[in-house]
This record gives sequence, C-alpha cells and structure tokens, in this order.
Amino acid sequence: MKNIQHIMRLASLLIALLFSMSSCSTKASVNSDNTFYSPDKAAADMEVYARFEAELESIRQKSMVPGFSAAIVKDQQVTWAAGFGYADLEKQVEATPSTAYPLASLTKPFAAAIIMQLVEEGTLSLDDPITDYGVDFSSDGVIELRHVLSHTSHGMPGEEYRYNGDRFADLGYLVRNASGRSFRELLNARILEPLEMTNTAPNPISMGDDFLDVFRIWMDADNTRVYRATAKPYRLDQEYKLVKSGCPDFFTPAAGLISTVLDIAKFDIAMDQNILLEQETKVQMFTPTTSNNGSELPYGIGWFTQEYKDQPLIWHYGWQPSCGSSLILKIPDEEITFIVLANSDNLSRPYRLGSGEVLAIDSILALAFYKTFVFEPQHSLVVPQIDWEADESDLVAQLQEVENENVNEILQRELLSYRKLFHSVGRVDQAEKLLNVYEKVFMNTEARLENYAELLELGELPWIYLPLPRMRHVTILGFFVLIVLSVFTLWPIDYAIGRLRTRKSGLSRSVDKNKKAARNARAAAYLAVITCLVVVFLFVSYISSYPNGGLLEWKNGTMLVKTLIGFANLSVVFSFLLAGFTIQAWRKGYWSAGWRIHYTLTTIAILCNSYLWQQLDLLGWV
Repeated sequence: MKNIQHIMRLASLLIALLFSMSSCSTKASVNSDNTFYSPDKAAADMEVYARFEAELESIRQKSMVPGFSAAIVKDQQVTWAAGFGYADLEKQVEATPSTAYPLASLTKPFAAAIIMQLVEEGTLSLDDPITDYGVDFSSDGVIELRHVLSHTSHGMPGEEYRYNGDRFADLGYLVRNASGRSFRELLNARILEPLEMTNTAPNPISMGDDFLDVFRIWMDADNTRVYRATAKPYRLDQEYKLVKSGCPDFFTPAAGLISTVLDIAKFDIAMDQNILLEQETKVQMFTPTTSNNGSELPYGIGWFTQEYKDQPLIWHYGWQPSCGSSLILKIPDEEITFIVLANSDNLSRPYRLGSGEVLAIDSILALAFYKTFVFEPQHSLVVPQIDWEADESDLVAQLQEVENENVNEILQRELLSYRKLFHSVGRVDQAEKLLNVYEKVFMNTEARLENYAELLELGELPWIYLPLPRMRHVTILGFFVLIVLSVFTLWPIDYAIGRLRTRKSGLSRSVDKNKKAARNARAAAYLAVITCLVVVFLFVSYISSYPNGGLLEWKNGTMLVKTLIGFANLSVVFSFLLAGFTIQAWRKGYWSAGWRIHYTLTTIAILCNSYLWQQLDLLGWV
C-alpha cells in the first residue's frame, strides 16, 4: 500500500511539475525594473499593482529595511513578484524576485511537510512519544510528536501554546532516528529537487547530520551559488542607524533555509496541488490545535492557523534578530498567497507575531496585501490612503470621516501597526501621536477592536548585536586543531635531535641555560593542548549523540555544554602561561627561532580555539 501511494505521489508530482514550471516561468514576464507580472493583466489590475508597489516601497522606507522581495500567487500561478530597495547597500545591488534571503523560522513549514510525509508512510505517528526517537525534554507529562509540532509541549503537554523554536529544532534528531536519513537529505530528496527549487539551500552547518556534512554542503556548487546570491544582512544599532550585520549559519528543522520568493512560490503551489501531501493531511496541518480543555489555539502543525471575519489565515513568519525576516500568508478561500523576504529583521520584530495573540495581518506588509487583494475586492471599495505622519488633528479629522465599519476596522489595524513600526525605528514621538489619535477616535466607541489590548502591546527594540564570527569558523577550528596536534610530533623530534647533539658534542644537557624555561613552557603547552583536545572530544561527542549521549547524557546536554566551555576557559589559562614563556623566550633569545615561532603559533591556536568554542555556545549552536 505504501509503495502504491509513493508511486501515485511521484506520478502526480511529475504532472504538477510541468504545470508549476509553466506557471512560474511562461506565465510571468520580466520588466526592466525587475518586476514580474502575468501577461494577461488588465489595465485596472496594473493600476492596483502600481498602487500596491508604491505602498510597499513607502513601508520599506519607514521600516528602515534596506531591501526585500515579494510575490503573489493566485490560483496556483505566480501573478506578480518584485524587489524593493537593495540586496547590498554598499555595492548598490538592487533586490529582485530572484534575490535569496535567510528564511529563519519560515523553515518550519518545510520541516512539517517532511514529518507529515513520514506520518503518511507510517514511519512516524503524531501520537508517538518523542522519547521513542531519542529526544527528551523536561515535562509534566508525556510529550508527543504533535505537541512539539504545534508548540504545545511546555508544562503539561497539550495545555497551552508557547512558541519554542529550540524544541522544534530537535525534531531533526527525531527524523534521523526514525527514518535513518537526516532532515537535510529528506528535504533535498522530497522537496527541493522534485520542485526544482534550485535557488534554495541549507545554511552551511547542518545539526544532527554527520560531522563531515558541514564540508559537503560547502563543496556543493549549487549551494555556493545560492550563498553568493544571498542578500547582505543589516540591522539597526542602538542609535537606530542602519549598519551591516551578520547571520548565524546553523540549519535545523526550525530555521536555516535560504531561498527566494519564487522558489517559495513553487512550494506553495505544490502544497495547494496536494503534490507533497494528501488533502486530508494538509487539512490536518491547517486546522488549529485544540488544547486539553477544548480551547482553540493559534497554531496547527507547522503553520499558524487563525481566522479573521470567518476567513482562514494560514501563515508563518521568520525572524532572525539582526539578520532578516520573512512571511508567507495564505488565504485559502481566495486561493491567494503573499510571500515576502527581507535582509533586515524589522519586517517581523515590531509585531509580536509569534505571541499567538495577534494575526498575520497585524504585520503592516501583510495588512497592505490583505487590504488590496482580499478586502477591497470583497467589499468593492478602496480603503482611503492615510498619511500616518500627518499632524494629530489632521489624522483625527480623516478617521472621523470614515463611516463604513469594515473600512474603519482596517484603518484601526493599520494605525496600530504603524505605531509599532515607528516605535521599532526609534520614532517615539510618532508612536505616541498615533496612540493619542487612537484614544481620541476609537477608545471609547463601539468601533474599538475587541483585541485592542493585545494590539497596543509594542514589539521588541533592536537587539544588542555581538560581533560573532560566522559559522564557517569550523574550518578555522580544524586548522587550529592541526597546529595544536603538531606539537606532539615536533616535541619528540626536537628531543631526539637534542640527544644526538649532546652525544656528538659531549656536553651535558644540564648546562643548557634554556632547560628550565623550555621545561616550563613544555608543561604549559602540554596542559593547554590536552584541555583543548578534551574540548574537541566533548564537542564531537555532543553533536553526534545529543540529546541522548549515553555516558555523556547530562540533562539535555546542559552540563555537558558547561563542561565543554569550562575546559575551553581552562585552556585559556594555560595558553596565557605559555604566552608568557614565549614572550620571555623572544626577549632573552631562548631556544631556536623555529621553536619560538612554533610556540607562538601554538599559543595563538589555543587561544583562538577557546574563543571560537565559546562563540559557538553564545550562538546557541552547541
């Protein structure tokens, strides 16, 4: 039965690929401004898109986002896509629909699709305890697979929704233990390659895979091409100035894919055509989770699942602080999807999207899309354009003139979203002004939004950025380890050469004025090397067996990590001692020049090793 299902799925996949390839290529034309349109657009439609593009560009500038790309899928075809701003500010490289961005948590719907395929095949069950597959978290009850997929694994499993990307990330270990293949392998084989998502790649570090997979990913020419085409990340500093930033390179089921809006459109079309999953499975994913007491929660399986005006909103967002943001919003009743990816976190950070208390359309870009392509066609009207930077009295007057209650509600959401936007870029005066306007116009009226209290909550301010090295320093770590290991080769050679010279000259080594200094330096170096090797051993043991590490299993790895970092710090102490002896050797001319150089390199290698291991921990990777 499984084989028949697999054959049927492959057949439908081949048929749909021909359709989706035509819908993503021949159905779209490229304009000189890097904007894609379906060729059958009427003049009226073009005016709508032009107005929409102008609004998106205005939002980009007010949000202080260097660049983003967006696309719309309608009736399983890409009808529009465009780039706004710059993928690289310094080189003035414009963003286009083909620009790649880190997806952050938008990776989760891909992971959910893979896991639900395994459920369909009988390899997994949503009712399986995760401990059956080597994953364990502290809990008041039995955590099942469905609890992690729906973010309901905290406290008593199934009791409440609490977004947790770290627990979702550990599903990579579960997938590998259940299927015998890593999440990365399954993603390539089941989604990226069949859908020809050629501009999508995993970040270089692949947690839960074999250690050498790190280097295999780097050596893949297609992945390298995607990395080179990825937009440069930017952030707002503590003074709200736009500066260059960096992105961590981890890759898990929770985050780490890099892609384009056009490639994500292929995934969206495949989901709608039931290529990746059966219709019943997809409905299960898009159905809100029910808590133990029967209340409806905002998350399904790998997707946020909410309603607005009795209309389902299926969506997910991504937010990587100081790096990027992303969003996909599906309106199934209208068969339309909006996708946006940015090279700054400020398209997600202001709106508290993961809280479960707000809707996708409380993100200002999502609201602009919903207003233009869903709300206005449904109500046969145009929402008036409001200049939210106008004087308070002008805004009050404009809003009081609106009589349509549906338009009134859209404008309330827009006001509160702009308030969050202004607050996120440090424009406190504008944020306070909009709050005053809301209180004067809506607060004491029946038109006030039911969940206004949640919508009044402001998002986070820019995070303090730590200038951490990118994850490609694993290669540097390997180089430093080789330097450290070379000590064990050079010291015996040096000892043998010294013995030969002693015999030939007839001199006793005891009269060597360097003997004491060399002995002390050698002792410090031995201790530093040994502690450094212990760090390497603990690290390899950790990533190969976490979270159940046999003899090394210490409460989800917490004690193991602390021990690892402790040894790294200890090696720093010994390397400082070695550095002191080395400096003394250079000053007084001890040893040969070759040995002085080697001790210097060894000291630098151990210090760098220790520093980089600690940065791995700070990044949340170890």
